Amino acid sequence: MAQARRAIGRYVATRETDVFVGLFRTAFIIALIIVPQVAIGPDIHQALAMMVIIAAAFTMATFVVFLDGHMLPLQRPLSLLVDLSLITVAVHTVGEAGLALFQVYYLIVLVGAIWFQLIGAISVAGAALAFYIIAPLLLYPGQPLPAAPVIIADLGVRGGPFVLLLAIIAGYLVRTLNREQQATAQFEQELRLARTVQDSLLPDSLPQLPGYQVALRFQPARSVGGDLYNLERLPGGHYLLYLGDMPGKSVYGLVHLSLIHSHIRAAAIDSLSNLQIDNPVSEIAKTVNEDVYDALQPDGYAPLFIAILDTDNFTINFVNCGHPPPILLRKAEQYDVTELATGGIVIGAEREAVYEQRRLEIEPGDILIGYTDGISEARNAKGEEFGWQRVAQAVAPIIERDGTVEQMAGAIIGSATDFAQVPGTDDATVIVFHRLSQSNGCQPDQ
Repeated sequence: MAQARRAIGRYVATRETDVFVGLFRTAFIIALIIVPQVAIGPDIHQALAMMVIIAAAFTMATFVVFLDGHMLPLQRPLSLLVDLSLITVAVHTVGEAGLALFQVYYLIVLVGAIWFQLIGAISVAGAALAFYIIAPLLLYPGQPLPAAPVIIADLGVRGGPFVLLLAIIAGYLVRTLNREQQATAQFEQELRLARTVQDSLLPDSLPQLPGYQVALRFQPARSVGGDLYNLERLPGGHYLLYLGDMPGKSVYGLVHLSLIHSHIRAAAIDSLSNLQIDNPVSEIAKTVNEDVYDALQPDGYAPLFIAILDTDNFTINFVNCGHPPPILLRKAEQYDVTELATGGIVIGAEREAVYEQRRLEIEPGDILIGYTDGISEARNAKGEEFGWQRVAQAVAPIIERDGTVEQMAGAIIGSATDFAQVPGTDDATVIVFHRLSQSNGCQPDQ
């Protein structure tokens, strides 16, 4: 039932102009009938009465087939022909009011432009002027046509040249508008496809690591921002964490992000299985960069943070490839902030890029917060960035009252949204890890 209503709604939307033209014609006919000085009667030209009847019958027929979900054959060309004929006869038979009725030609030209763009507008304008000139021969047989200079002067008084000018302007405007609408529709379709690709890459939830509380908050942009995140268990009890972002809002960017996603895990497994590699995370970053470099060229690149968490020793080995550095809040009398930066260049910028690996121990009570640039680069009205300092400030009150990691992640998202002058322009991702004490650690996620 809902599907049928949507189909009817789409049909009605595509025929709104036909309905409007039909309603306008109906109002025009009613005006000819009820206005005393142009009332249809013995003193009014018979052609006007005949055109009113034809136009009324045509309008009734179009409404009947409309209610049935159809259109008459050649309905729109016939509609323009009927309206031009009705207006032309009215202009020549209602006396002084004809001067004002001539302006109705402008509306028919606009309808021609909407339905058939430039060629339709010019055709309707030419037909309107031809109908106006020839109509007296049919309405008043036996009377000669005025001389050409008289006809030209009469058309000039009534606005004939403006009819042609309006046709050209309206035709070009409608054609331009249609092209813009097609481009917008194509762009929106690409965004929907990109969002589908991104949704297939992003997990809805993250595994709970032994000894940690873990929370994820992902706030998608109104379009597509291109965030990538994951936390997954690797052979040997290690956990692979990565955060990434592909600049741009298109299928092009998301396809590249999907390519990076597929290479990271394979590179991680290979690096960990090779016992001769001293710096496995550096090797992961190097391998991913080399594998995707050609695909990203000439203008593509991807900031990426890659880490391996060892839940047995509570350490994190990481490489930061130009991504906003996560922060580690170390528990002390006051929480000290350490940025997880290594100075690495973004993925795809240089084929032979070298990445430095760092190692940190995560002590009981420490809090690790990772986020994408939808958080750190949110800007207020003054042009100031949210930055990692405000990330730390957002969680401080929650830490003081021993709040949960879910509350911390929500507070960061909320603070960045409130801070931004134009929120929702980029995806925002936050991942929070809280190292528990040994006595209340949890079991690994299976």
